[in-house]
This record gives sequence, structure tokens and C-alpha cells, in this order.
Amino acid sequence: MAATSGAATATTASQDVTDARQESQIWTTYALSPYLRSNDLKVSVHEGKATLTGKVDESVNKDLAKQIALGVDGIKDVDNQIVVQA
Repeated sequence: MAATSGAATATTASQDVTDARQESQIWTTYALSPYLRSNDLKVSVHEGKATLTGKVDESVNKDLAKQIALGVDGIKDVDNQIVVQA
């Protein structure tokens, strides 16, 4: 039984590292983008699903943020909650 819980803990830790790496990749790309870096965006990743929040000036930037997230290896789904405020 202990081996099973140990394996589950290792899998959870491995998933946490993967989630953090994906979050970091998305966030770094936003920071380097002239269209997104001045916006207050937040990213969280859980098991291949990225949740994006924050505000942008134009809907094209909201779409760009989603496409960047989907371009990260291992991201299968994006919950784009970014608000467009002109």
C-alpha cells in the first residue's frame, strides 16, 4: 500500500513540475510579446489546461494570448477568461 501512495505522490510532484514549467513558458512568451507584455495577465496550468485571466485592450490580444498558450507543448485546453477593456 505504501508503494502505491508513494507512486501517487511522485506522479503528483511530477505533474506539479510540468504545470509550473508550462506556466513559466506561457508567461515568458507574454513578457516578450510587444502586444501582451504591458497587460496584467495571469496564467495557471493544471494537468494540461491553462486558465488565462486579466485584461487586454483589444480582442486580437485575447486571441493571441490563447494561441500562445495552446502552442506550449502539453497544453491541451485553454480557459480564456481574459477581459477586453478598450
